[in-house]
Amino acid sequence: MRTQEIRNWVQGLTDSFGKPRDPVDQAPFAELFQKKDYAGMLRLVQNSMKLDMSLRIGCVNSGGPTHAPAWVETPIRMPIYGTAAFKATRVTAYFRKSFLEESPLPVVVAGMAHELSHVVLNSTGHAFRKEEAAVDLTAMILGYREFYLADTRTCTIIIHEPPAQGWMERLIHGKALPEEEIVFTDHEYGYLTKEELKYAASLME
Repeated sequence: MRTQEIRNWVQGLTDSFGKPRDPVDQAPFAELFQKKDYAGMLRLVQNSMKLDMSLRIGCVNSGGPTHAPAWVETPIRMPIYGTAAFKATRVTAYFRKSFLEESPLPVVVAGMAHELSHVVLNSTGHAFRKEEAAVDLTAMILGYREFYLADTRTCTIIIHEPPAQGWMERLIHGKALPEEEIVFTDHEYGYLTKEELKYAASLME
């Protein structure tokens, strides 16, 4: 685990942005996620980070960096945060449709917070702006820790053809289904391991 690096990143970020913010309210995100209103979710992140520039969301099937589920497009010379030039800037955050449709809520919100944290770091000229792990830490400091720390496993129950005998009765009575009928998928996002995320969160507390 990158203990010393994480300590340095957290210290440098809190020196710049102050003490970690209280966790954002998850309920509005859950409601919009249920409706697949991804633009609305991104606006919530934008508002919580006080990014008063023009922001668009692009939901795409292709393009962008190889294997990247999301990325943000900003001017090469990002105007300084809070200036008139910053407010006139247009930023586009791109998300692959497969990422939005297949990922659980915490992963999608963490992805959105990560991309807009790039805008925060770039517009303040922060020394850590090119450190992807520090971008995740920025999102955590700005109120998105709980999304990064959430259990992101999903469980899929596979019904065989023909179905395993008695599966409906076991499901109704809350009994365990045979192991071969359950598939767990761990959806991960970001540049820090689970252990590093927990360690970083403990420093922020």
